[in-house]
Amino acid sequence: MTMMKKIFILPVCIFLLVSCDKNIKPISRDSIIGKWKLTETLADPGDGGTWQHADSNHPVYLTFNADETLTATPGSPYNAIRYKILSDSTMLFIRTMDTLQMRYVFLQTSLAIYPPCYKACGQKYIAVEN
Repeated sequence: MTMMKKIFILPVCIFLLVSCDKNIKPISRDSIIGKWKLTETLADPGDGGTWQHADSNHPVYLTFNADETLTATPGSPYNAIRYKILSDSTMLFIRTMDTLQMRYVFLQTSLAIYPPCYKACGQKYIAVEN
């Protein structure tokens, strides 16, 4: 396992231990296919940023379908209609006018997505029932 993967896996594991929503029990998956609930976001305004809990009153879900289509609830940060897995750490979000390559970390019950940002940014999701 590369050092970069180890660096990303540790925060995701810690996240699962301390911040899971008590009302939604994460499920385990063998792939990213399925429904994911946004639990935290990171945006760096120039000070390094901190992970913030997602708004539980307005949940955001991403659903990765087996046919490589992507559905999302309003409020999703990507506006993508399709996705393509490029490697075990990179995926492509296909939007109507362009594409967006992202890094990701998948750990059966959690998914962290890191879009290309000038400063640190990302979203953490947990796997939920479809």
